[in-house]
Amino acid sequence: MHFIVPNTAQPEINFHLCVVENGNYTANSTYQANLKYLLNSVYSNTEIDYGFYNFSYGESPDKVYAIGLCRGDVKPGACRDCLNYSSLALTSLCPTQKEAIIGLDNCILRYASRYIFGLNEVAPYFFVYSLTNVSDEKGFNRSLNSLLDSLQDEAAAGDPRRKYATGKISTDAPNFQTIYALSQCTPDLSQAECSSCLRNASARVGQCCQERQGGRVIYPSCNFRYEINQFYEIPIGEDPSPPTSKGIYPEKFSIITWENWNSGPNLDKLIDPTLRAGSRNEMLRCIHVGLLCVQENAPDRPNMASVVIMLSSYSVTLPVPQKPAFFARSTELPGTTSTWTESDQSRSASVPCSINEASISELYPR
Repeated sequence: MHFIVPNTAQPEINFHLCVVENGNYTANSTYQANLKYLLNSVYSNTEIDYGFYNFSYGESPDKVYAIGLCRGDVKPGACRDCLNYSSLALTSLCPTQKEAIIGLDNCILRYASRYIFGLNEVAPYFFVYSLTNVSDEKGFNRSLNSLLDSLQDEAAAGDPRRKYATGKISTDAPNFQTIYALSQCTPDLSQAECSSCLRNASARVGQCCQERQGGRVIYPSCNFRYEINQFYEIPIGEDPSPPTSKGIYPEKFSIITWENWNSGPNLDKLIDPTLRAGSRNEMLRCIHVGLLCVQENAPDRPNMASVVIMLSSYSVTLPVPQKPAFFARSTELPGTTSTWTESDQSRSASVPCSINEASISELYPR
């Protein structure tokens, strides 16, 4: 058996944990052979199109159990690619541990030598949060809690294939900011168990991300995520937000724009075709100013008065835009029990974690 490595850029690992206390296996052992076979079976299964895999293989004491859960809006092919990469990454990061878990944006994968199906497991848990704070914490949290409460009920009411819900809400004046969120459980949980898991997770907002513009709490059995940008695909029939150029998701748009700008401004890649009747110079200047407004360091961003001057007067020389705040590096696969990628602004943390310019991941073992 073997894993197929897709010919795509490596996705970023948000978190992982090797559960050392639950035992190890040795190279070329029956457990390792069963694990490889099982993980390959998850990736290669094309019959499942709803993003949830709960497989087991082998006989005790070498039996292996695995759960793969993809985000509810992820297409089947992308789901299998995510689980395949997760399998490769996790067996490299945890080369001898019988139990381990890993999370990427599109999927979560875990395996163990113990029975893990249909269990409401709330440990270990992980935090991933934005480095940017909100301006109106009380108003933002009031709206966020209301949204998470409604999504908790909707996700829990799902069926045995998918327990997943997304939604959005606008904060009160003066900001009128839109919050997007999703909630998800492994669908082998009952409605009551899913609701309990998500309620437990949302209660940890104050620990990880109460002041943050984005955050996630991830349990083995459920998770939620919220952002001020739309990060998920909207199912047919929902009211979509205004589309971005070439279908790029908003949180990735500044990255793609800066990369195209940095390699030489190219309107073919930067401008929607319907807008090309206007002035090229005006378009480029608007993009230039936009990139300045999403600089990584807040002091480098122009205030509104400066923006007005920049857009209304061509006599003002604009500074060169540096990388935007949501510019993320790829994660290597070190042979350690925690993922660590150092950012330009954050240099230390009190727990094992993964850091990039957009977010910090923290893990909390059992």
